[in-house]
Amino acid sequence: MASPALPRITVVAHPDELSAHAIAIHDLLDRVPDGRGLFYQPEWVRLMAPLFLQSGRRMHFLLAWRGERLIGMAPLVIEQRPWVRGHVRRVWFWGKVQGSLALEGDFLVPEATDVRPCARAFVAHLRGPSAPADYIELAYFRGASPCQVAFEAASHIAPEQIEPMVSHWAVLAPTFDAYCATLKKSVLGKVMNRLRAAERDLGAHLTCVSRLSADELEQVEALHVQRQRELAGKGRERHSLFEIPAESGIYHAMLETASQRGWARHYLLKSGEGRVLAFALCFHFAGTLFFHLTAFDSAHAKYEPGRVLMLLKIQAEIARGDTHHIDMMPGTTKIKEDFGNHVFSHRRYLAVNTGSLMSRLRCGVWQGQTAWLERLRALRSPRSAAEA
Repeated sequence: MASPALPRITVVAHPDELSAHAIAIHDLLDRVPDGRGLFYQPEWVRLMAPLFLQSGRRMHFLLAWRGERLIGMAPLVIEQRPWVRGHVRRVWFWGKVQGSLALEGDFLVPEATDVRPCARAFVAHLRGPSAPADYIELAYFRGASPCQVAFEAASHIAPEQIEPMVSHWAVLAPTFDAYCATLKKSVLGKVMNRLRAAERDLGAHLTCVSRLSADELEQVEALHVQRQRELAGKGRERHSLFEIPAESGIYHAMLETASQRGWARHYLLKSGEGRVLAFALCFHFAGTLFFHLTAFDSAHAKYEPGRVLMLLKIQAEIARGDTHHIDMMPGTTKIKEDFGNHVFSHRRYLAVNTGSLMSRLRCGVWQGQTAWLERLRALRSPRSAAEA
């Protein structure tokens, strides 16, 4: 049987160009499985562009068309290294940053029959003499995605590694009792005891809002900064996006857009006096609740307010009846392990564009310089000096 013709590929090189295809893009993103189209909505792409396109990076979204119908998108970024580093052009997924605004990598193809043709078309665009990049660096490619399998088959690139962070989902049962039956008895028993204690001692109760009040936002920011500093003090590489003006401004705008578009669903565990004990800023889209930003007040750590909030939030989502699963986003914590029931890994793909002689030369210079710098750093390290 002959393979279907490859879709036509066009390139979006600037966030403002998305408006020319707004209807087709919104239709595509609404149909992407698991709600993953949310973070590529044109409104959010424009907001996050200043963060994702720093340091010589440029947008390179690939749109795959079958006739006049948009059937797939590859959200990519190209970074060009300076001349002293070989002038190498590297391509990676949109959302490659440190911190809470980082995104998983994936191609966005709603229909199963279009996955392989789109993957082949995207690979053909990225490899060859006229390709826009010299080096492919696709990190945190979702292992649960059919597009990841199709990319590997089309490119013949083996994953360089399995990424250290995994993603957890909580697939919801029809009833709260049925979901609780999937939890370890020790986990459920402990959190129920903490819930009763928090209700008795603190007047703890759950609220859900689509827009935070000024007072709620102030408390949320303070708790997140406090929690990230506590983790950083334990040697973990953490920072709060609320401490960095550029990231804070972007996130505030994201929250406002989510509220206006009906995506915002924020859960707050409050005391009887109205103090926020724990929060989970979430976004709901296409049957998925994204558990995006969270923290708790360590002054009340003995009540484990974060775990209490998680259980009550799941109960509330099951009662709503419009959520298939909660996507807890990349990163492993004990609370995600205890309340999630599906775990997904991520792959990293690294490859030189061997279809271009110029790409091979550029990458050779860059990789040689990188190896030389690593040897130089090793020689300058305290351990090397001591051995000398």
